[in-house]
Amino acid sequence: MQQMVFPDVSGLMFTVDPVSGHRNTISIDASFGLGEAVVSGIVSTDSYQVRAGQIVKKQIAEKKKAIYPVAEGGTVVQELAPELQNKQALSDDKILELAQIGQRIEKHYCSEQDIEWCLAGNRLYILQSRPITSLYPVPKVYDNKFHIFLSIAHMQMMTDAMKPMGISVFQEILPYGKNSEFSLNSLMVEAGGRLFLTLLFFCIINFFVDFLSGELRFWMN
Repeated sequence: MQQMVFPDVSGLMFTVDPVSGHRNTISIDASFGLGEAVVSGIVSTDSYQVRAGQIVKKQIAEKKKAIYPVAEGGTVVQELAPELQNKQALSDDKILELAQIGQRIEKHYCSEQDIEWCLAGNRLYILQSRPITSLYPVPKVYDNKFHIFLSIAHMQMMTDAMKPMGISVFQEILPYGKNSEFSLNSLMVEAGGRLFLTLLFFCIINFFVDFLSGELRFWMN
């Protein structure tokens, strides 16, 4: 049995920006009252973005209505007081606290999350968390550096997703990018059922092509 929460502020949080797909930007929507008004689109919400522990964007919306629970059961739509309509729904401290919670949830589930939350009194509550399924898949990297990837499939006009066995064959057939026989290939990585090559891979291939071409010219002369 769970206790019902009567929130002052509610909203949604995406641990990546769902519009740009930026993996290091946390996007938060907030409005007064129950989250039902946010999800159903009855109200315009405040929009906050957090990156590297700093608030990088705030858009304060005009919030004319809110949905509140009724003690006897059910909900009611109320007009907000004029002084609340253009007020920031969530304080800066709570925005940063919520963003930290979102990062912990993402780390726990090992995937980007779509989270429903609320604020009651001075306490944040997490109501629901689920994976974001609409993001364009990108290869995972573990060195926290910038990478340039090229899609093998699209280079070969193969627009459909590859089978897991086909991906494994491609990753195993070339020894480059593997530290050991059973390690993952760091130069040829998978995302969304497709293989991507790092630009470093092409540099290595070009080096060997140039080297072999030079050797061939040497022996021919």
